[in-house]
Amino acid sequence: GLLPVVAGGYDIVHFEFSGIAVTVSDLLPQLRPATLVVSCRGHAEQIAPIFEPARVEALRGVFAQMDLIHCVSEDMAATVRGYGAPDEKIVVNRPAVDTARWTGVGRVDPVERGTADAPLRVLSVGRLHWKKGFDDAIRAVAAARDAGVAVEYRIAGRGPELEKLEYLRATLG
Repeated sequence: GLLPVVAGGYDIVHFEFSGIAVTVSDLLPQLRPATLVVSCRGHAEQIAPIFEPARVEALRGVFAQMDLIHCVSEDMAATVRGYGAPDEKIVVNRPAVDTARWTGVGRVDPVERGTADAPLRVLSVGRLHWKKGFDDAIRAVAAARDAGVAVEYRIAGRGPELEKLEYLRATLG
């Protein structure tokens, strides 16, 4: 599994998801002297432990071996602290959208978006799961539309929430 990574002599090894790090946690010491980093995004830390109680101890073990723990929110940072991750290892870096990009500021095309002539066009890509908050996005788009912002919103994905999201879209117009 990790032989190419171990043999690579890397300076930094980043695990995009803590669930991946959990699956190879017994091999993490072999990656040293590389700096070990893990990103915590939600499911592996907040959902999986509900269904897999052993995940909590596995996460504790992973966080003890990491040099840096990237969290996507303060809520996620609080979750990993609950698993023993020390504050000095935690960095919160939120994935976010720079809203100035669609107001015309700094754009190659300086047209202000959200008008009838230039609607704000938004695409969300992801698994249609309640944790992703697509229902909140649909409600936010409806509120923006009701406030006079022209918005075209699309979702690309598959999952168990499809019917619910289609219903919500139809209900909100």
